[in-house]
Amino acid sequence: MATKKPAKPRVKPSRKPSKPAKKRAAASKQRAKPSKKRAAAPAKRKTARQAKKTKPVKTAARKTTPLKAARRPARLSPPPAAPVSPAEVAGLERPVDAAAVDLTRLLERYRGGEHEAVWDELRRLGPMASTSPQLAYAEAVAVETMARVRTNLERIVERLKSSGYRFIYPALTAPAARVDEEIAKIEESIGVLPLSVKAFYRAVGSISLMGTHPDWKLSGYLFDDEHGGLKTAVGQVIYTDPLVVYPLDAKYTIAEHTDWKEWAEQGDRFRVTIAPDVYHKANVSGGGPYGVFIPDARADGEIDLDGRDTFFVDYLRDCLRWGGFPGLAAERDQSDPAILEFARRLAADLVSF
Repeated sequence: MATKKPAKPRVKPSRKPSKPAKKRAAASKQRAKPSKKRAAAPAKRKTARQAKKTKPVKTAARKTTPLKAARRPARLSPPPAAPVSPAEVAGLERPVDAAAVDLTRLLERYRGGEHEAVWDELRRLGPMASTSPQLAYAEAVAVETMARVRTNLERIVERLKSSGYRFIYPALTAPAARVDEEIAKIEESIGVLPLSVKAFYRAVGSISLMGTHPDWKLSGYLFDDEHGGLKTAVGQVIYTDPLVVYPLDAKYTIAEHTDWKEWAEQGDRFRVTIAPDVYHKANVSGGGPYGVFIPDARADGEIDLDGRDTFFVDYLRDCLRWGGFPGLAAERDQSDPAILEFARRLAADLVSF
């Protein structure tokens, strides 16, 4: 069988939510040639308008082949059925009475350990979470939550560094000095961001756990000759789906939204791109990027994980439950036991949120 040529490293995927599969496939294959030097930070994303100037890859190349099927486990593929909104599953589409929620005790209860219960009540407020008097109480819980997330990520990054983990990009970047200005520009041009997402950008900034460990039998990243002389075959990659949240970029997001309006179909929802998908995180050609739907005035927004939707706070919980590598949940039956033990050590003694 002919050897599959490794895909070029994913710099930042162009996001076109809910587009036909062929268009998303073609867009996902437009990749920038990596620098021979390790990047000091993730390269700037191309806007969809800029991507149109690049000669597209033929759609036929995206057809599944025996080799691609072998390197892309079926268990990680999105379910064939249409995704159901997490809000629908939780019954949050029903009208709620804000007076039924004791706002004054939300933060106290959250700090007392009722993390999931408090967030469930905040979600039931719907868009009222961003109105007075609910806003101040909901923001207080969101700020407390993301402060805990920041603490956990600092612990995980430190443990990875001390173990010899090789990062592709700087792992944890502090919030931008003008993060509130970036948020304001997006909300003025497109619409409001969920409170949980805004709290994340203000408290955490950005995170990228993309990389691999030298002791793993399978690599978490597809290296080529331009990465320090290292080289990895497609069959030697494990899809750990490391946690990645891009820095907030108002200029890029607004440009993407402008292009999205030109081809968006009825029922489409715009997404702020926050990360590449599970395959591009391993530097292997894959699907569409992960993104948060906006506008959304609720306390907790929904994130589209390339066809699977969940709440943003729940997504962070799932990631940290696996030490920042939630893809191991799907790979655990065939993964190197040492990697699973490594993830358990990373997740040990984290602060609950």
